[in-house]
Amino acid sequence: MDTGVGREFRRRGVRRQRRFLVAGCVLLVGVAYLAFTVTKASAVYYLTVPELEARGTSGAQRSVRVSGVVDAGSVERDPSQFVTRFTASDTGGTVPVIYKGPVPDIFQPGIQVVVEGRLGTDGIFHADTLLTKCPAHFQAATPVAGAR
Repeated sequence: MDTGVGREFRRRGVRRQRRFLVAGCVLLVGVAYLAFTVTKASAVYYLTVPELEARGTSGAQRSVRVSGVVDAGSVERDPSQFVTRFTASDTGGTVPVIYKGPVPDIFQPGIQVVVEGRLGTDGIFHADTLLTKCPAHFQAATPVAGAR
């Protein structure tokens, strides 16, 4: 026999389950949104020099990252103003770069760099950030005779 009191308890239980289900769905959607935005923001993409050249100065207002190798004989520094000028090249393209700021210790001709900034209407890339990629110095150790 079903009493009115038992029925009321079941209704409350169903309502409570629905509330938890709705709250769980809202929480799940919120966590998924945060995960998506964090992943998207931390994704690192950069253009090659030929890709930058293909864009031309039409995208001059957008900040982009460009990867290239510092050309030998192209580095000019003005230590009093913290300005470094160089050219970076990649397969089939070269771009002149101006960077104002501290330069990483391993910056030198032949090192791979990633610069972030804008391509000016003058065809010079004005970098706000200069990153160097560490060359692979790690090699297998040569065994020493008699060492164990």
